Amino acid sequence: MLKDNGLAGLGQLFELERPHLRRYLERRINPKLASRLDASDVIQDVYFRAQKALPAYLSQPVLPPLIWLRQLSLQVLSEVHRAQFRSLRSPFREEYHVDDSLVLSLVKSTVSIERKVSESELNSQIRKKLLEMNELDRQVLEMRHVDGYSLAEISKALDINYEAVKKRYYRALKRFKEMIGE
Repeated sequence: MLKDNGLAGLGQLFELERPHLRRYLERRINPKLASRLDASDVIQDVYFRAQKALPAYLSQPVLPPLIWLRQLSLQVLSEVHRAQFRSLRSPFREEYHVDDSLVLSLVKSTVSIERKVSESELNSQIRKKLLEMNELDRQVLEMRHVDGYSLAEISKALDINYEAVKKRYYRALKRFKEMIGE
């Protein structure tokens, strides 16, 4: 869609993925700023940034379009956070963090491990192990467990064969559970 239609394809992709991007950003907006920062404003900035970056992306598309948009979203959100906190004269450094929704979702699916260690220690272990995983595997797990995508939707969004996504998801989940079991 994006490769063939350029800016029109970007508009179509944005309309299709807007609800997912909104939820993705809402979970990442700093709670201190939530009362005066709306995900829709960030999405609008992401769209403008994507329009400017589209020719460069299309010349060398390293990532699937949705992952590219999610990364742009994080960049824009980081800039907005920095600007907002700078205006408050409060030091704030952005670093990538694993979404708590993904952590909690995976905690629920690892009940036997939850009995072995305290919840806070388990959350810390899960966060650390997720950061060690392959980026695409982590994205697939997040899209499935946090964003609520079906495997078919993930396949379409990442432009990967359904069977390949299915195998990647189950292997990533298995690898994750093995990593936690170590």
